[in-house]
Amino acid sequence: MQGKPWADPDLGQEGFAPKWNEEDGLVHRVSWEGPYDIDEDGRPLNPVGRTGMKGRGVLGKWGVNHAADCIVTRCDLHLIYNYYY
Repeated sequence: MQGKPWADPDLGQEGFAPKWNEEDGLVHRVSWEGPYDIDEDGRPLNPVGRTGMKGRGVLGKWGVNHAADCIVTRCDLHLIYNYYY
């Protein structure tokens, strides 16, 4: 994720000190699941439990990564009404 303007820098990088479990400037680092723990390396832990992954993977932010996906569907009502009636 290095070089991406929307992504957090690596942990330990000079000048980067995220505020876990709170508002961090424009970044909302509060989880809907409640407060999360921080491991001995200073990385946030998944509040639901272990996943087998360490680090942020391909996510841009350390800790909570809020996202919303829009799902668009369409339906041909003529086919539905002819099926049932």
